Amino acid sequence: MKKGHIYKINGQERFFQIVGFFGGDFVLAPMNQEEEQVLIYSREEMSDFIKSGYFSRTNPTNKK
Repeated sequence: MKKGHIYKINGQERFFQIVGFFGGDFVLAPMNQEEEQVLIYSREEMSDFIKSGYFSRTNPTNKK
């Protein structure tokens, strides 16, 4: 997980990009123009979300 990586919430058309870090936590910004709230998750939380299938990493070309 690095700055610039894009993640999709599975089952939804919501995409977030890692835009930086706050301490050791990831800061994800929505790629949808209408959303303004960022998400902040620890490394452990992000790993759990990916393992559970809530988030999946994607490429910008996959975004609709």
